[in-house]
Amino acid sequence: MNASVPTPRQPRPAAETTKRDITIAELVLKFMEHANTYYVDPITKIATNEVIACRAALRPLCRMYADIPASEFGGAVVFQ
Repeated sequence: MNASVPTPRQPRPAAETTKRDITIAELVLKFMEHANTYYVDPITKIATNEVIACRAALRPLCRMYADIPASEFGGAVVFQ
């Protein structure tokens, strides 16, 4: 494997990081914006029950980890 390509467990070099990491809450918001347009009934153009299921599934994530940068989120954060 090429040593310059980061693996999932290897942090990215500082030069490749962004100035401000997106938080879990911001990431969930962006996903829900996508879900509201992607999970739409083709005939009625109304959001499907999948949107409701996503919202319900992501609610505990936001309650517990909303302010954590998404780049720092992982098993170590969850199992503390």
